[in-house]
Amino acid sequence: MKLSKKIVYLLAFLIFIGSLGLFTLSADASEIVPATNKVPFEERYYQLFDVGLTWDEARVHAQSLGGDLVAIRNVATQSFIEKLVQRGNKTEYWLGGYHIATSGANQFRWVTGESMNFTNWWPNEPNNLYYGNGLWENRIVMSANYGRWNDISHMGLC
Repeated sequence: MKLSKKIVYLLAFLIFIGSLGLFTLSADASEIVPATNKVPFEERYYQLFDVGLTWDEARVHAQSLGGDLVAIRNVATQSFIEKLVQRGNKTEYWLGGYHIATSGANQFRWVTGESMNFTNWWPNEPNNLYYGNGLWENRIVMSANYGRWNDISHMGLC
């Protein structure tokens, strides 16, 4: 099987998330220094990062490296990602899903533009909770311990 050059990134964040030690921060924490380890799965490469960013910042960073946040399309990919993040030491990781603002309905889409035909939400999620000041739960994280998904604000740090 030939692997494409497509790279998918899981960006972990200091408040919620863990890492496989696949990158380090520079001494002054001003830049992310990615390692060369990329894990292949189904013609894509996956790489975990551990840095405190909002969802939007995490996506920009992944795109700057030629990839994007992860889109989980099926059980096989879910299982692979669960095993990958369980090696880390944090509790949650950003996924590449976002809420579509349509009359308050809980509709999410992947950064690839695809609809979510496969999901693994915690019970009673997504709930699109409103925090006030215009902040809604509109992005998705995966629990490293259980592989379940939850919607949280895009302004949170993971």
